[in-house]
Amino acid sequence: MHCYETWRAGKWWQTYKEGVKNGVDPELYRVQAMEFLRSWPQWRQSNGSRFVVAPFNPALPEKTLDAQRPCSSSPFIITSEHTMLCEQKLEAHAQQGLILPYVTDTHQEGFEPLAATRDTLLFYRGGCSPSSSSDPSGPLYSSGKLLRRAVVDAIQASNATDVDVQCGCDICPKALPHSEVLARMRASRYCLALPGDRQASRRGTEAALSGCIPVIVGPPWHTLVLADEIDHAASSVFISVRHVTWVVANTSLARSDNHPSVLTAWYLDTDLPPGQMLHVDTLDEVVDVLRALPPKVLAAKQAALAREAYKQYWLPAPGETKSQLGEIVVKKLCDHAQTLKDRGIILPHPTPLQGRKLLAE
Repeated sequence: MHCYETWRAGKWWQTYKEGVKNGVDPELYRVQAMEFLRSWPQWRQSNGSRFVVAPFNPALPEKTLDAQRPCSSSPFIITSEHTMLCEQKLEAHAQQGLILPYVTDTHQEGFEPLAATRDTLLFYRGGCSPSSSSDPSGPLYSSGKLLRRAVVDAIQASNATDVDVQCGCDICPKALPHSEVLARMRASRYCLALPGDRQASRRGTEAALSGCIPVIVGPPWHTLVLADEIDHAASSVFISVRHVTWVVANTSLARSDNHPSVLTAWYLDTDLPPGQMLHVDTLDEVVDVLRALPPKVLAAKQAALAREAYKQYWLPAPGETKSQLGEIVVKKLCDHAQTLKDRGIILPHPTPLQGRKLLAE
């Protein structure tokens, strides 16, 4: 499945950059592979419960997603956002799968959130919808992309000299090199993490690994990965805006990513403790809210990042020999397997437990 996804992504990139198209569709092979898997006796006997499926990238055709997350069965899903799960309830997340981060593709060795010099108040780079609100193509963009444009326009209108907030995707003309994006994150106190075409992005993870406090603005809401393992409330800032102008109210457009239903479908992946959600009327207040946070709040959130960030990174933290993220994943899979054993779906392993050495131990 990974090979098919790599093939599909390569074809998309070639079409985007070079305009090269051909008639071979890797999606057909991916769907056929999943259908073959579902024909196995092991799948049918347990209705998929014995299997872990990792579609991960949600930016796939709906037919392919439906094949990989068959809601008529119950495989354990490793994905990047809760919209891939069949039962859309917070309390059902842990039973259905794992929401893992898009991790940075650049090694962040030397991550020191408390020691870094951070002169920039707020940083953001990401693809947005068109700049003109009258652009007829606006409704063709997702609510996340429209939210990004609205946030950027509101913050730029403040003319603050200590913010570095612009639209600019990493594959767009004149885009910042990715290494420069990470460098600017390391020089910033707060970094916006906003949904885009999908609920998930890598920006929250890269901000955390850069020691830059993620600022989650909604609705709709950006994905929070491993919300039952990572203390996002302690290490991020959450701002809810009452006056929402970036969701297209015309339901005849029938776009699931830009439709009033997105306000409930892209919900927050955790129940925040009282006082952790900050409320504003409009996006014009975002910078003022961040500027008004006391130094002790900033210091507390930086300290929380230092504790929590490496739970979103595959390599071991400095001075450690095991990946914190890897340990979490293995433990979750072992816990899930144990529940299946308790229900009689998986038979006990023929090798006694004391004869096996588990990573999760």
